[in-house]
Amino acid sequence: MSVAPVGLGFVDKGDLCKRRAIDAFNREWKSTKDRQKAYETAKQSMEACIERLGIVNKGAITGLRAELLYYSMEFDSQKLAPESAAGLHSDFRAIVRNRPAAIDVTTTPDYKDPDLFMQVKQAFGKSWDYYVGVIDLKNPQVQMYPLLLPRCKDGHLGHFVLVIETEDPSSYASERQMLLRYNPYAPDDDTAVEKVQASWNFIISNPSAVWDDITSDYSYYEEQDQSRMERFMMRDLLRYGSGLAYEFKQESGFNLSAIVTSEAQVFHKPRHEVIWETRLWWVHPHSFVRRILGKPLTDLEHNIAGVAYDL
Repeated sequence: MSVAPVGLGFVDKGDLCKRRAIDAFNREWKSTKDRQKAYETAKQSMEACIERLGIVNKGAITGLRAELLYYSMEFDSQKLAPESAAGLHSDFRAIVRNRPAAIDVTTTPDYKDPDLFMQVKQAFGKSWDYYVGVIDLKNPQVQMYPLLLPRCKDGHLGHFVLVIETEDPSSYASERQMLLRYNPYAPDDDTAVEKVQASWNFIISNPSAVWDDITSDYSYYEEQDQSRMERFMMRDLLRYGSGLAYEFKQESGFNLSAIVTSEAQVFHKPRHEVIWETRLWWVHPHSFVRRILGKPLTDLEHNIAGVAYDL
């Protein structure tokens, strides 16, 4: 990328506090085999780290506390490790039911229907498992769901999609971001946008400008290395989008299925015509999500970004 980050970012600070707290837990557990004492020691370490690094976002702090409590309750039964699983953005790598899994921890399961999740569990694919661990901080207990997705008005599973709105595709700054509840089974574009969940006017990097940086970074590859170049470019795009989705989740509490923009498609035959489409810049790597929405750098079936622009 052309601009390197300076200092610890929001995600880096939170991850550092989590890892230090877990290290403190593991040391105390190894010494005493007392789960509660290990948790209290780790909690003190985390709170000190939060204060020292100046983390003030209440949602981020709640998320860190939830992850530590989850770890203290399930570290041995799920063989938890504080890393992403198989390149996926998650809070823990784990073993669940004798299978490798990614665990995303949350305290606010506002968009869940347990019966519906159990019905679609088999559709999530067999290559790896992805779970949402819902934990109650006041009355510590854990509930596991295969993926946290909203339920649509017609009963289908929907998706939270973040629309990045910008006037200039080459500009890093975006004017507005809109979180849509998207129904991929809707008959048309308008009904596919079931709800504008929230909107913001803060600055988020524009994916198309970031993609221009990525392509320029690999412009030195010879033509015979085209396939390798494309593989590296897609890797960098996935990393960028995953980082943005993770930070967005920490700030908002929502699990994104995709990040999109509105892109113009120009057709010169039979006449000059411009059609606006919704371009997928990042799609959650879960096989179920990509099977429904598509892959990065393709167009979504419904032009929901265009609908969002008109709202």
